Amino acid sequence: MKTVCYIDASNLMKNGYNVDHKKLFNYLKNRFNPEIVYFGAVFVGDYYYRHNFLKSDYLGLDDLEKFNEESLGDEGGKEKMKKQIRFIKKLNSFGFDTKVKPLKIMPGGKRKADCDVNITVEGMENWENYDRFILFSGDGDFLPFLRFLRKNKKEIEVFSFGQDGNKNSTAREIREFLGGNWHDLNEGSYRKILEFVK
Repeated sequence: MKTVCYIDASNLMKNGYNVDHKKLFNYLKNRFNPEIVYFGAVFVGDYYYRHNFLKSDYLGLDDLEKFNEESLGDEGGKEKMKKQIRFIKKLNSFGFDTKVKPLKIMPGGKRKADCDVNITVEGMENWENYDRFILFSGDGDFLPFLRFLRKNKKEIEVFSFGQDGNKNSTAREIREFLGGNWHDLNEGSYRKILEFVK
């Protein structure tokens, strides 16, 4: 069975516990043997305003390293970018296919890492090439895409954080739509397998 797994980095990293990405990769490969694509956004400072979004949303490592070299007068920003570059290289060394875009800078300076549309578009473009779709995100915006996949007889598995204190990180409609095919990463068995331990 041909399987793809799309991971929404912002949804995975801002909720729950600290996931060990190497453990995550090995778990997915051993259980599903999927193609694993890791979608995320990286801080590129003021270069955000110079990026040609009409050409592509994504940045390669060469681009990131070039932007970092061109950054002037912001040592904190340069160090942050270097750390992100090291993290992406580590993900690639584990076997993830990484797709990163510039962190969006909103009016007033608010930053946003939003890959929902990218995940949906790529999933729609390639839907005939896989039998099973695995998503790491609890965002309710994915429901129309998941309905499309089910209508077209695709198997669906969604992994995300459920109840975390008083906060539920997964949309109710996602949990109800998937039933037993939604997996709560806060459950002890997943946490034991995936949590980063120093």
